[in-house]
Amino acid sequence: MKENNYLDDIVLDKYNEREPGKFKNWFVGTSLFSISFIALMLLLRPAGHPLLAEIGKEGVWATAKNDASEGGMVAKTAAEEGQKALAEAGKLGGEGKNLVAELDGLNGDMAEELRRAMKLVDDLSLKADEAARNATLAAQEAERLAKMEGKVTPEEAAAAKKRAEEAAANAKNWSDKLKDAMKALQVKIADARQYLSGLFIVKNEAKGEGEDALKSAEELAQFVANAKETTANAAKIADELNKTGNKNLAKNIRTSIKDVDGAADDALKYIDKSKEQAMNLVKLADTKGISNEDLQAAQDANRLAADEAAKKKTQVSSALDKLKGNLNNARTYLSGLFGAKEGGVKANEAVNSAMMANANANEVIKEAKLVAKDADAAGDNRLASELNADAENLGLAVNDSLKTAELAKKAGATSTKASGGTDIDAANKAAKEANSAADKALENTQKVTTLTDALKDKIVSARGYLAGLFGGAKDGAKDSGIKASDAAMAVNAANKDALNATKEASLVANSANKFGNTEMAKGLEKDIQTLKMAMNAANKTAEEATLASQKAIKVANAASNAKSEKAKNDYLASSAKFAKEANQAAINANEEAQNVAGLTADLREKTAQAKSELAGLFGTSKERLENSSENANAAYANLNGAVSDARASVEEAKNIIAYTKQAKLNEFTKDIVSSMSALNSQLLQASKAGSGAKMASEKATLMASELDTKKPNLESINKVVTSTNAAATKANDMAKSINAKNEELKIALENAKLALANSAVRIPADSAVGARYANGTTPSKNNLTATIPAGAYIQFAGLLRYNPDHQIFKDIKALGFDYFAYNAKVHGRVFTKVLVGPYETNSHRLQVDMNKIRAKIAEDAFVYRVK
Repeated sequence: MKENNYLDDIVLDKYNEREPGKFKNWFVGTSLFSISFIALMLLLRPAGHPLLAEIGKEGVWATAKNDASEGGMVAKTAAEEGQKALAEAGKLGGEGKNLVAELDGLNGDMAEELRRAMKLVDDLSLKADEAARNATLAAQEAERLAKMEGKVTPEEAAAAKKRAEEAAANAKNWSDKLKDAMKALQVKIADARQYLSGLFIVKNEAKGEGEDALKSAEELAQFVANAKETTANAAKIADELNKTGNKNLAKNIRTSIKDVDGAADDALKYIDKSKEQAMNLVKLADTKGISNEDLQAAQDANRLAADEAAKKKTQVSSALDKLKGNLNNARTYLSGLFGAKEGGVKANEAVNSAMMANANANEVIKEAKLVAKDADAAGDNRLASELNADAENLGLAVNDSLKTAELAKKAGATSTKASGGTDIDAANKAAKEANSAADKALENTQKVTTLTDALKDKIVSARGYLAGLFGGAKDGAKDSGIKASDAAMAVNAANKDALNATKEASLVANSANKFGNTEMAKGLEKDIQTLKMAMNAANKTAEEATLASQKAIKVANAASNAKSEKAKNDYLASSAKFAKEANQAAINANEEAQNVAGLTADLREKTAQAKSELAGLFGTSKERLENSSENANAAYANLNGAVSDARASVEEAKNIIAYTKQAKLNEFTKDIVSSMSALNSQLLQASKAGSGAKMASEKATLMASELDTKKPNLESINKVVTSTNAAATKANDMAKSINAKNEELKIALENAKLALANSAVRIPADSAVGARYANGTTPSKNNLTATIPAGAYIQFAGLLRYNPDHQIFKDIKALGFDYFAYNAKVHGRVFTKVLVGPYETNSHRLQVDMNKIRAKIAEDAFVYRVK
């Protein structure tokens, strides 16, 4: 093999093979020969005749100089062109060296081809440089002759011109060969640039995949951590269930906890593996000398790990859904038990109140009977009859109160027992019965209390009256003072109890505000204010009663200590007035105390009811948000399907009209145009309804997810649920309307097709409409087909007419995807779906490609499954 086989295609003539020294010797020899020839001609010229006398000496010299100058210019131009080519070759060689350095270790064959092309340019550069320098020498010699002061013969000028032209031709020859080699080198450089550019894109995509996978792994880790936190909280609920005796529900929750923890632990293993593969892919993508094979292997490993991690997330999510279902059941159950427990407490409190009121009433009945006897003794039979009648009525009320208290006691015991059981229906029933019995008992207790207070007042009045009759005004004053003092103490006790009730109600109202139930909070706050106003009024009457008591007792004591009969009689006269004032103050204070007690009881009942309602708000709110989100998503998908189908009908209608017009089927054309216009009117409104449903769904989903870390704001939740359901209803109504108008258009199209079948006009099979019914025979990528493999596909376009030159096909190919143009029947009509796939369902690759296609080609691309 020759040493320089890359020059085999270059043919060197004998002249071009001469060495520079030989060219100089030839040039000098030729010059000497010319001079000798001229000298000989001068010696041999005829005597008496001047040299070249027929054209003139001056003309000969001028012509010779011009010839020499012309040859020099030709040689000079060729030398300059050669030098330009050499300069360009130098730049190209530098660029080639840089590319070879980048290709080493990545593509050895391409690097070797580039080296060979560069060596050929280098070798030809040497030849071109030598030829250019020779041309420069020849040009300089010719210019020297052209500038000579002496005489230049035609022969000398011709020889110089010839030498210059030959040197120029030689320089041009090598310069042209160098340029050809440079063109070949430029092609190699362009190939290398394209290769390195493509590798850069692949590495960037690989890096993006790795970063996406790493992000997904971190999100999965957070998801698993949240699942673990949920199981920890669920374990506490299971413990509560065990305490209530509901072993089965507690067992279900613990089984679900075990399933979630198991799936979460399994997912953690794959999270680490997924992170490792993702970080490895990112690292390799940043490695300068990585090969395509190694990068592809890392991509495959990353995708496999990411897909496995995604599957594990699905398993955790599935187990978590079951656990949440059990927890919802537990919350419902515990809420029912809480109500049963509260019912028992309320019933017991009602029994205690009844017992205290009845005991007080019995004491007052005894006292009334004693005062009635005194009235009989004083001869006032009317007063005695009234006191006995009132005492009897109070006794009947006490008997009724005892009966309802006994019923409340039994119902309360049953409700308390149910709160520790496992039967939620029985607990709710017992709570209802206990609350009802407590209400009846409290109603009778209130009746007893009212009658008791009225009888007390009558007894006090009777005693005062009798004291005056017996001349015991002093004793009457003391009794009224004591009564007023007791009433003041009753007010203080009622207000103290009321203050505790308002504190508890305030806390519950604050909780209701935090939960967003402003209506509940306002109701409680209103009742609190009403009670506080009653407490202020009661305090005022208590102060008045205390002052009246002090005056009455002071006058009575003064009467006892009076030294003169007149002073004693004066004090006793004043005692009647102060006794009357003290009695009225006592009545007022007792009324206000009773009012405070009644309002306090009402507030406690409303507070207990508010607590029960707030206990179930969290689970119910999240479920409502999730349900409304699902409804909106379903409505959005329903509307998209209706719009897609309708657009297909409109496209078909546009094509059919051309044939009905040709066949002069005016009625059918009119029906199609009318139906199509109505459908288009609906389609113009569809986008807004669809966007509204989609945005509402996303808002509801976001709020539902935030409930895990935030307390629910019921007012905001109600607004979101209401607006989301309204958006879903609007989208469904729009889909329904579009479908109805679409069916009208379809009927018009079918009628037109039947009419066309009976007319002279036919729809060509290769027409826009006919092409819709073309069926492929085998699944073929990038071509129209009627069968494709089973699996999940990305549908990014739907066409009524298949056109392989459509821009959408160019765009998808530019992204590096092959596609199926798949003919499928939709509602009885052939429709061309443009699909990429197939993929494994829910695979990581499916999601990555989906994101890429949505970002670059079709933002509404979706998953289409073929079984």
